[in-house]
Amino acid sequence: MRNRQRGVALVWLIVLIILMIGAVIFGWVQASNASKLDADLNSARANEQAARTALDEQVTKFREFSELVGCREANQNLGTKDLASKAVEDLKKTLEKGLPADAKTIEDLARHAAAMAVARAQEIEQKEAQISELKGQVSAKEKAIDTTRQELQRQIDEERSRARDQATNDAARVKNLEDQLNQKITAAKEAADRLTAAQEAAEREKLDAQKKYDLVAAKNADLATKLAFTREAPTSKGEVIEVSDALPIAYINLGDGDRLVAGMRFEVVDYDSNQKFRTKGWAEVTKVVSDKMSEVRLESRYATLPIARGDMLLNPLFDPKGTRKAVLVGQFPISAGGRKGVEARLKDLGIAVGEKVDTTTDYLILGAPEVSNTGEKQDLDSHPEVIAAGKLGTLRYSLKELEGYFRRG
Repeated sequence: MRNRQRGVALVWLIVLIILMIGAVIFGWVQASNASKLDADLNSARANEQAARTALDEQVTKFREFSELVGCREANQNLGTKDLASKAVEDLKKTLEKGLPADAKTIEDLARHAAAMAVARAQEIEQKEAQISELKGQVSAKEKAIDTTRQELQRQIDEERSRARDQATNDAARVKNLEDQLNQKITAAKEAADRLTAAQEAAEREKLDAQKKYDLVAAKNADLATKLAFTREAPTSKGEVIEVSDALPIAYINLGDGDRLVAGMRFEVVDYDSNQKFRTKGWAEVTKVVSDKMSEVRLESRYATLPIARGDMLLNPLFDPKGTRKAVLVGQFPISAGGRKGVEARLKDLGIAVGEKVDTTTDYLILGAPEVSNTGEKQDLDSHPEVIAAGKLGTLRYSLKELEGYFRRG
């Protein structure tokens, strides 16, 4: 911006220099013309003075001649013929350059002298007119030069004023831009500070969420331990056959021939170093492609342990071949679709819902303990169907566990 300001000032300086040079050249030309006019005027004045002097001499001689010849009242001391003759001769010598060849008499000389005097007077008048005209031209030129000089000075003053105003405006603009830049820098720093604070808060929330997740996992593990006597060892119901490199999408070897429907969810596991199942995430069926293949959406549990080809699929409620039966106990919240919604989900898995637990019952599904018609917490452990299921060794699952094997949201 400072380079731009200097460039603008330099342009204005060049313009001012050019204008001043033009004014000097114009003034020099006008001064030369005025000097020439003055020279012509002085020459004309010299010619006029010479003509006047010659005329005065001729008039004087003519008067002397007239007095000698008696045309005027002669001087008493100059009345001789010799003086008259000498006067005539002098007059002839004076007029001999323009004297006609037939001029013989005094009258001829007088007429010729008069004509020369008139011609010389006219010449003097013409010279005076030319001098007056030259004076007028010189005065007009001087006025024009003065007017041009004043106009050039006015233009120079205006250009200087514009240059000063432009420099002031540029300086103000630069100051404004610098202020804006400082404001932007300050705002960027504040935004960076806010972002850092938000990242720190997000990290704290992530740690808190991880702690809560670990707590829930511990509770689920404890619950699984308590219900272990009613659970059968989980078995793989299928496996992952292909995983996308760019998207969280994979394909499994279960399809329409296995009574698979969109929305079913499977726990994805592999074996750890102790040959025990290790949970890697979840796979939700999004589209049944064929009898033995379906597309699933992956939910990886750990970023460092991605789901891969060959991982196994677990869902204790899913049976691709047999017909099974379940009994629902307790109240089921509206968020789960109520009792009817849970029955519909079980039907999607090929599980029929009965009223009483007997030897044909495969699963006992427990509702949410905190939901009841009276608003009090349910005591499901004392429910007759729960007691019967314990005696018969029926597999027991909570609503939360059941919801884990269906589409979320």
